[in-house]
This record gives sequence, C-alpha cells and structure tokens, in this order.
Amino acid sequence: MKKLYIVSLGLSLLLTIPSCNYLDVVPDERPTEEDAFQDKYAAERYLYSCYSFMPQERQMGASIRPHGEILSSTDSPATDILLGNISAANPGDYRFWSRMYGAFRRCYTFLENVDNVPHLDEETKKIYKAETNFLLGYYGFYLMKAYGPFIIPEGLYDYNMSPADYPKRAKFDDCVDWIIGRLDEAGAGLLDKQPVNALGRATTVINDALKSR
Repeated sequence: MKKLYIVSLGLSLLLTIPSCNYLDVVPDERPTEEDAFQDKYAAERYLYSCYSFMPQERQMGASIRPHGEILSSTDSPATDILLGNISAANPGDYRFWSRMYGAFRRCYTFLENVDNVPHLDEETKKIYKAETNFLLGYYGFYLMKAYGPFIIPEGLYDYNMSPADYPKRAKFDDCVDWIIGRLDEAGAGLLDKQPVNALGRATTVINDALKSR
C-alpha cells in the first residue's frame, strides 16, 4: 500500500512539471533582410517584389480613375461605393496612400542593398537600379493621380522617427519635378527592350511614355 502511495505521488509530481516541447521554439533560420540580397537570384526576386505594388488597371477597385471610365461588372469593388459599404474603417481597395509608401520603402531598401549583392555584375546592377528608379517615379505618379501633392520620399526613414520630424506634403510642382527626376535617372540605365523572360519590366519606351503623361 505504501509503495502504491509513493508511485501515485511521484506520478502526480511529474504531471505538475511543465513539459519541454523542443519543437515549440522559434527557429534561428528565419529570413532576414540580408537574406534577400545574399545572391543574384535573391536580389532578382526582391526586384520583382518592388513591382508587386503596381495597381491593376483592369480592376476599378485597384486604381483611381479620374477620367470617367465606368465598369459594369457587378463583382467590381466599385459596387461597394454604390452600396454604401466604403467607410474610413473599410476603405476597400482604395488604400493608395499606405500602399504606395510601402512601395517606396521597398524600392529604397533595394537601392541601398543591391551594390552589396555577391557576384552581381555592374551592368545588371545598373539596369536594376534604373528599373527601381522608374518604379519610384511610377508610384509617385499614381499618388499624385489619386491625391494631388504628396510627401516626397527621399530615402528610408526610421520607424521610430518622431512625428515632429515627419516630412511635410510637398507642392505640386515639386512633386512633378521629383517624378521627372526619378524617370530621367531611370532612362539612363534602362534597356530598350527586355528579354523574353523579363517581359513586363520597365524599358526606355515605357519610361518615356510615363514622362509624356
């Protein structure tokens, strides 16, 4: 009886000890920003992620259309406007301000790191930088199209920056000059024609077409 009591007490004590789940840990191999530039293939993938913010012209809800175009599709997000579903808490797909500034940060992160990519030749770096500058101008154009003058991003800003140090909204002409400056810088390094495996990426023709607008 005494032996049974001791065994029961021991089992009870074991149940009170927290279990050690060795699988319930955060792995050290989590991706970091440095991993995005560890080789030329990772850098190319990061460049494509800079393109991922481009609005979808086919979808009304994904682009601001001030020119009077009307889509009749009932599954378009624009239907939410007619139904009164758009509000400050539920802006639908019209969150251009935050999306474009996310795009700016992605592009500037790429520009700050692409020179450190191992085994990436200088000509490719030049093309990548030109494409990224085109995207900066393109996203700035869309911000101005949607909101008018915007806060010109001059680089990466610290997440912990004091609100007192936030840059102010620029004048309209300054925004235009900034966009043109980015496109001029892009034009010096863009290809006239992209290879088949890079169709859709920026070229001198696309760059000049945007400048003409």
